[in-house]
Amino acid sequence: MSLETFGGLSAVARPAFDLLAAEISQVQRKWLFVADIFQMTVDMAFDERIALRRGASVSKAVEVCEVERDLPGHSQLRAAWSEFRDVAHLLAAGACLAHEGLVYAGSANESSILNAIWIAPDVVLVLAYALQQFGLQPKPIRKESPILKPNTLWSVPDFHKPEKPFVVFRRLSDTQLELLNSRRVGKKVA
Repeated sequence: MSLETFGGLSAVARPAFDLLAAEISQVQRKWLFVADIFQMTVDMAFDERIALRRGASVSKAVEVCEVERDLPGHSQLRAAWSEFRDVAHLLAAGACLAHEGLVYAGSANESSILNAIWIAPDVVLVLAYALQQFGLQPKPIRKESPILKPNTLWSVPDFHKPEKPFVVFRRLSDTQLELLNSRRVGKKVA
């Protein structure tokens, strides 16, 4: 008997491809959660209108993402962060490119982190380098542990370091500021 008797190679490959495509879709969704959490941490750290007690943190970012963006619950966001923390800087850089529409994927709604990585890997690495540096800095208050773990991080090599590294950040919305202030973890800077 040959494979042709059972529909050929495509009969075997198609179910495997469908399973893999579904798995990739689930992973990409988690990647977006992690990118949102990391980017929100960056946004909180760079917005001069708020001073957060003990600084920007993943916990605060998870809460803002959960409440404001109607993302899954706290435990799902935390689980995604734990699973992909070591590549959070890369995911945030890819999401930034996809979000800004700098990566064309066929239609406006098809931009994704994976497309950014495939289409503009060098740009992703340059952006990720600065995010990596941000994530590896110990928190200024009591020199607490950095957001990223240096011993498990997927490090961007120094040869991708731009001449003038920069971190892309967004201004917090009024709603986000109110949420952070209502947690009693922040106070407005005059």
